[in-house]
This record gives sequence, C-alpha cells and structure tokens, in this order.
Amino acid sequence: MAALPLALRNVTVTAASGRGLLNIPDYTLPAGQSLAILGPSGAGKSTLLHVLSGLRRVSTGSVHWGATDLATLTETRLSAFRRRHIGQIFQDFLLFDEMSALENAAVARQFAPGPERAEILRRAVQSLTSLGLDPQETRRATTYSGGERQRIAVARALAQGPDVLLADEPTASLDRTSAERLTDDLLAAAQRTGLSLICVTHDPALATRLDRTLRLAHGAPEMSHAA
Repeated sequence: MAALPLALRNVTVTAASGRGLLNIPDYTLPAGQSLAILGPSGAGKSTLLHVLSGLRRVSTGSVHWGATDLATLTETRLSAFRRRHIGQIFQDFLLFDEMSALENAAVARQFAPGPERAEILRRAVQSLTSLGLDPQETRRATTYSGGERQRIAVARALAQGPDVLLADEPTASLDRTSAERLTDDLLAAAQRTGLSLICVTHDPALATRLDRTLRLAHGAPEMSHAA
C-alpha cells in the first residue's frame, strides 16, 4: 500500500444532452492527503467522485493517480486498477444483509486471484477489529445499527488494501455521535495506512477535519484551500 498523488488536467464531463457536468482545468492533491469535496446538490460532487474512481469516463482531459491516467485505460485495465488501488464507501452502505460483518468486509476475496484471498481476509479481520466490531460475530448485517453498518462498509473498503479511499457522504445517514466516531475511524485508518482520503460531504464537521477542501458550483471549482 502506497498513497498516490492526484492530478486532474483539463477535465470535462458532458452529458448526452450536451450539458456540461464537470469542468476542472487543473487540480492536484499530494499523496497521503485528505480532501473534502463540497457544494450544493447538483454541483458535480458525485460526478467528480465517479471520475476519480473510474466509474465515469471524462469527455476531455486526464485523471492521473500517480503515473496512471485513468482516461487512457481500457475497461479491463480500469477495473483491475480500481480493484487494486481504490477503496469505495457508499452512502447507502451496499452491504449484503444476509451475510455477517466479516463476510461483507471480506467480500472482495470472492473475486480476487487465489493468492490474494488470504490477505484480504486478514485485512478484513484487522479492519473490523480496529473499528470496534467483532469479526467472529455471526449475526446478519441487517441486525447492526446504522453506524455499525457504515463501519462494516469502511472495513470492506480497507480490506482491499487500497492506496486511495473514496467516500460518498459517509456521515449523511448517521446521528452526530455516530458521525463523529466514523470521522475518527476514517482519519485513523488514513493515518495508519498512509492512504489518500477523499470525501464528498455536506457535513462541515467532517470537512473541517480534512487537510483540504474543494468547493464545486455548477461543476467547476469555486475555491480550493487547505482546511
């Protein structure tokens, strides 16, 4: 695991209708830094996060994680890069409710090459433990609280051993106490592993604890600065 620097150059995303969704002339984030992406609904935050994960192709420009430009990769190589380098945390958790916490956290091993599966399981156990969850607990994920379910989702992302962790509104569905604990957990994981952390958020309490902020309006940067 080694954090990757980010460099966006002349990035645009255009909808099929021709409407511009994103326009970022130039942006860089040093390796190992944390970033909050802010802005009102419809500002382009989720589009940018999808661009950073390779789930959305750019219309023009380059998206460099280290030496790799996502815009130049085939779908096969893009999927391989995402699996190896990028962990994702989704707003609605996307857990398998019938599975246990550990089965959810280690789900990536089902799709990984044989030699990697034991390491994914080891990291899943370690991540659940560090997040205050018992990896030996067999009850189904649906029985956990919202905060616990989000921590299972974090453990799942960390089990991949990512260099970059992308989170979409990670505290949105949590009460204040759970949101603060999850923020602590995310920052501790970033510090422990050295990964780059990027969060789309409306939560000012989360944003102020990250290294940098990038505010979008109508798909373009409004301002960017260290937090």
